[in-house]
Amino acid sequence: NSVGHWADDQAIIYKAPAIDLMGATVNIGVEHSLQAGSATGGDGTGVATSNTYGSGTGVGVTVAYEGLTLGAYGAERENKNYKKTDDVRDEFNGSWFVNYNFGPVSIGYQETYFDAGVTAEAHSTTAVKTVGTAGGIFTGEAMSIAFNVNDNLSISYSEVEDTYDSQANTA
Repeated sequence: NSVGHWADDQAIIYKAPAIDLMGATVNIGVEHSLQAGSATGGDGTGVATSNTYGSGTGVGVTVAYEGLTLGAYGAERENKNYKKTDDVRDEFNGSWFVNYNFGPVSIGYQETYFDAGVTAEAHSTTAVKTVGTAGGIFTGEAMSIAFNVNDNLSISYSEVEDTYDSQANTA
């Protein structure tokens, strides 16, 4: 849940009842947080106001029809870091996927995009990068296939590729 995890704090989250549309099932969810931080307050308390994060909004849609399922999610969070003028950028996270089941076989594909809104110049280009705190853009692509042999055994193969682009215009 690294995509949109900041909406867990003090957010209004609405998941609409499933909609039946010409045989397809459509699920829609919307979330909005006035203070889209990532630190949960204790019981009965709110999250402390952050000088880094402002409001955030996310929308997700899933459509299922027979064996085919399609889904997409996008979220944007205001980044209001006052430490440096050039650090003020909004964060955007997104993902889409497709999954198809036919008989005992299931195949899937997914792409992700994560831009924390942090300028890349603030981080070394050779250091380990952490999604959510490092500058630049993280993208991912995943493919998988699974075969259910019986109730107790399934065989699957997955391939995942993650790419990091520092956006620093350096070699």
